[in-house]
Amino acid sequence: MIERYSRPEMAGLWTLENRYRYWFKVEQAVCQAWNEQGVIPDEDLKNIMQDVDFDVDKILEIESVTRHDIIAFLTYLEQKIGPSARFIHLGCTSSDIVDTAMALQMVEAGRIIMDGFDLVLDTLRKFIRKHQGLICMGRSHGVHGEPVTYGFKFAGFYAEFMRDKKRFADAIEDIRTGKLSGSMGTYTAFCYSRRGSPRLRNSRSQGRHHFHSDSAARPLCALLHRPRHRGRNGGTHLRGTAAPSAHGST
Repeated sequence: MIERYSRPEMAGLWTLENRYRYWFKVEQAVCQAWNEQGVIPDEDLKNIMQDVDFDVDKILEIESVTRHDIIAFLTYLEQKIGPSARFIHLGCTSSDIVDTAMALQMVEAGRIIMDGFDLVLDTLRKFIRKHQGLICMGRSHGVHGEPVTYGFKFAGFYAEFMRDKKRFADAIEDIRTGKLSGSMGTYTAFCYSRRGSPRLRNSRSQGRHHFHSDSAARPLCALLHRPRHRGRNGGTHLRGTAAPSAHGST
């Protein structure tokens, strides 16, 4: 994240340390499912479910030797947890952990952005009520038209943001997917089959080898749709009310 453009809450979500925490959350969920099937003993699960402090520099140091991020992560967990760590990652491939953790992070990031949508919509509702009787010049085809009110203009913006919020919420729902299906995506290594992500909040199961890139990109596409309205929101429909329309303006 670029620090000067990032809110602390959002930047904190995407730190390396937090990434490892989400990886561990997924690994713990898999171990809980194996425990329910009688594969991992209760005592070992108890050790696996303990909190772990992640030393990012130490993990990166291990990775410089292993040349593999997940192997470095698992090696670090073995050092922290001890012999019980032998059950961690059982039946998994790297993308099971990385993709599912990323989905959980994106869902959480989506929650932060949805809060932002609600704040904008609440502000627009206040503007609609405050300016419902304030008359201004209407515009059509780049020129002045019949009078309208600022409340009417803000109501239009409100409707647009409501549609944008719906598109974004649908995109976040699409990415709310857990991928725990083994190296070929066939679930053959998992005795709990398509139960998927039984202990992961905000995740459901899917049958894929890797996440489809279109699902991962959909929240970004929904947000990129918003600048399409900038010409209306920040341009002629508001700025143009302060001055006569110039010849040929749009």
